[in-house]
Amino acid sequence: MEQLADHLHIAADALAAVDRSMSALTVPAGAFAAADDAGLPGRVGRQLHAHWSAVLTARAHEAADAAARLTDLAEAIRETKRDYAETDESVARHVERTGR
Repeated sequence: MEQLADHLHIAADALAAVDRSMSALTVPAGAFAAADDAGLPGRVGRQLHAHWSAVLTARAHEAADAAARLTDLAEAIRETKRDYAETDESVARHVERTGR
């Protein structure tokens, strides 16, 4: 169980890195052809840039949310493992005391 929790933490760290790296994919509006122009070509370029920025933001949020869920899951696994260990110890003490 500990190994599973460790792997989940590693995956969470990787997703957190994705969240942090998304901003490196941001480009100026001019990277979309004619975004600085007037008329239809400029409007299309600006819309493409806005869409690109929104997609990057959404993917960064998704990565951050998934990282948080994986971290929570890893902690829940560790807590469950501790609970099972405590129960096993309690039962062992009871058996030792009562002989059954």
